[in-house]
Amino acid sequence: MRRLLSLLSLLVDDRRVFVVKGVGWGLKTIGKHQPKLVEEYLREVLETKRISKLMLRKATTYLDDKCKENFVGLWEHGISNRIKI
Repeated sequence: MRRLLSLLSLLVDDRRVFVVKGVGWGLKTIGKHQPKLVEEYLREVLETKRISKLMLRKATTYLDDKCKENFVGLWEHGISNRIKI
């Protein structure tokens, strides 16, 4: 699974809709079977990269609601930090 995550990491910055949906789908599928692995991965990615909200929504499909809320908060916090002038 980590190998698949490393492949998805190459595309996580891509903004093309079909790539965003594909990466989100891959993360969602991994999260269905290994949610903790996806949680760790998303924490690392959200610290350093800007992913689309659609990708985040798809990736967190099978994670619990509290975890989803935390990731949306991290995503929003990341935006506010990057927008500062």
